Amino acid sequence: ARGVTPNELFDSAVDLFLGPALVWYRSTIGRIKTWGSLCLEMKIVFQSPDHDFRLQQEIFNRVQGVTEHIVLFIASMEGLYGRLSTTVPEEVRLEQIFHNLNPQIQDRLALVDITTLDDLRTMGRRVETGRLRQVQPRLFTNQGSSVLVE
Repeated sequence: ARGVTPNELFDSAVDLFLGPALVWYRSTIGRIKTWGSLCLEMKIVFQSPDHDFRLQQEIFNRVQGVTEHIVLFIASMEGLYGRLSTTVPEEVRLEQIFHNLNPQIQDRLALVDITTLDDLRTMGRRVETGRLRQVQPRLFTNQGSSVLVE
């Protein structure tokens, strides 16, 4: 919700729940006083006890698809990391994301010093551009006529 403060979210929270979640929410009135506390309590009540473990397994097993753009893959991985209950340092995220990249991209990026996720995005886009040039047909001109080379 753009421009909505945590206090406004908390004051409007009743509108966000249905069914059993609404019953649970009503039981918290008077006990929970802030949006942050409400979010923490919701996680305790509604997330499975092994939520982080399962999410870490998903992160470990998630690999870049053959046709998946590197920027979208990194965004997907960052989204998974963002759902964990603890913050994972960028160095750890970078190492895991790099390990899960398409092997062709990994090989090309191994020649470059990458220390941040921004470096990985920037250099990864360059590698992808080069890779796309290799697989796309090129148009050559020869004395005024065009020839498609595949």
